[in-house]
Amino acid sequence: MYSVKCKEIIGRWYKGKYKIIKPIGSGGVGEIYLANHEHRGLVALKVTKSMMSITKEYDVMKRYEGKDYIPKVYELDDFEIHGEIYHYFAMEYIKGYNLTKVMKDSLPLKLKIDIFIIILQIIADINDEGLIYSDLKHENIMVDERNLTIRLVDFGSLTQFGKGVKEYTPLYDRCSWGLGDRVADISYQTFSAAILLMTLLIGRKLTPDKDKIKSAMDILKKDNIPKTLIDLIEKVLKGDIIGCRVFLKNLRNIDLSEKDKVFGIDSWLDSIIAILVFLLGFMLMKLNETSFRGGINPR
Repeated sequence: MYSVKCKEIIGRWYKGKYKIIKPIGSGGVGEIYLANHEHRGLVALKVTKSMMSITKEYDVMKRYEGKDYIPKVYELDDFEIHGEIYHYFAMEYIKGYNLTKVMKDSLPLKLKIDIFIIILQIIADINDEGLIYSDLKHENIMVDERNLTIRLVDFGSLTQFGKGVKEYTPLYDRCSWGLGDRVADISYQTFSAAILLMTLLIGRKLTPDKDKIKSAMDILKKDNIPKTLIDLIEKVLKGDIIGCRVFLKNLRNIDLSEKDKVFGIDSWLDSIIAILVFLLGFMLMKLNETSFRGGINPR
């Protein structure tokens, strides 16, 4: 991409003055900077050379800015530096951390699922508007430190049902895994959500490769994840369960205290240990019986 190498931005039309503090993110069509506005204080500036993409994103965010999970947006403007025109909009700065930190932390299973349920509810709400959030990924999901709410960033990837997906990250894109088309439909959304959940549970990212889905599922099976949860993820990835609200309903019905591990090496070891303990107990019982009988010396 590019870097805005200047200490201050002044909008050409609205004359807003922003002192650039540091870059805080980048995407497919732009970069985001932490800046200080003369009146609003700290804001996030999304800067790009593509007027069309940033105008589309700004319009979408203004349209749905009443939603709790969407940052407030302020002005849309442009500025000139070194003879080049850049376009930007200013939005609310969310002080917090993205889902990558949550993924790497050793959080209890239930807490990870609770976080994912909130994310799934947000995505389902977006889908109800006839839109797909195609670039669903850890970096675009923020935890706001002020009130511990989930906020989404980067709405440039919102795509109408039936349209081709242009903004995506390969890890969450079913076409990159060789498991479907790159078209904005409801199954595309649930696939990316399932990958998000799987990586959240595993605690690390994966490399898109259809041969590695099974390997990822095997990791889940060895990590004491309930069988019903693994089965649900597998069904979503295969397209047997479609729609975030259906996904959500099935997820809520899972008993997270379930310890039914019926696959993998761990389950065999558990079974062998249980049998050995039983046999050892049985042998000790017999030994005690023999000792008791042999120890009596009738006189």
